[in-house]
Amino acid sequence: MEPFELHRPTEVGEAMEILARHGEEAMLMAGGTDVLIQLQQEVKAPGHVVLLNRIKALEAVRMTDDGGMVVGAGARLADIERSPVIQERFPVLAQAASHVASPLIRQTATLGGNICLDNKCWYYDQTAHWKESHHRCLKHDGDICHVVVGGDVCYAISASDTAPALIALGAKVRIVGPDGDRVIPLQGLYTGIGETPIELAPNEIVTEIQVPPPGPAAGSCYRRIATRGAIDFAFACAAAVVTLDAGGKTCADARICVNGVSMKPVDAVKGSALLVGKAPSEALFDSAAKEASKESRPFSDIEKLAGYRGKMVRVIVRRVLEAAFEAAG
Repeated sequence: MEPFELHRPTEVGEAMEILARHGEEAMLMAGGTDVLIQLQQEVKAPGHVVLLNRIKALEAVRMTDDGGMVVGAGARLADIERSPVIQERFPVLAQAASHVASPLIRQTATLGGNICLDNKCWYYDQTAHWKESHHRCLKHDGDICHVVVGGDVCYAISASDTAPALIALGAKVRIVGPDGDRVIPLQGLYTGIGETPIELAPNEIVTEIQVPPPGPAAGSCYRRIATRGAIDFAFACAAAVVTLDAGGKTCADARICVNGVSMKPVDAVKGSALLVGKAPSEALFDSAAKEASKESRPFSDIEKLAGYRGKMVRVIVRRVLEAAFEAAG
């Protein structure tokens, strides 16, 4: 591990001042469950690390007057997973949080850290010494992606569990920077570029996640497929949030989001649109799942073939739709 100076601010303003002083030499760390590994393996080598876990204001979770929710970026995943209010009103988020890594890691990992998780790649995530003995990749100042044959762009995959759940819920994020605050839809945080997957300036911090209120007849579900049930990142995961009409017979609104198969979470707009105005059925779920798989545009790499990834997306989307409509009914 390369040496660095550790900063422990207790307020967001203090953290902003440190970032302003050190610019691109500084790196944010909240729970540290992913960043510490990157530091130990010298995947990243910042001169300054800004630890956010002493900023108590970032840990707050509160309900809004309209029935929505504001979650501080520093809220622990274990607390989100176990919250009775979140389990009742936003179960898809509690489900997604419960699937991240292991119970021990969730005690430390934060929601902000999970939505800002760096894209994953078995080659890039090796130690710096290992990569030096081979050949650097595009994500590490090289000129080729080693996981895709002839890869001329970086194919590191988005791996957040909570991002698809929050996007399906219509969440927004508040970002604090030197020019003030800005609030954007969560999907706008992701670039789709493997080397730089998060749309944040070096001196910006995600401070909170804003979730709108659920509909009166809403149902939701999150599911994932991974090599192991714990620890491993999913190679396909999906969340769905659906709302039934007043009569409870047809779909009034729906949103599907897929992750783990591309360089950013895929907001499956076309697949979601197929559901609206129709009565739920197995044939409808199959059609929506097939369209969502097309939108996710899975690719082949040395770990999984595109055809396999596409089939897994169809399977997982069909499962979340079945469960979401059952919960809504």
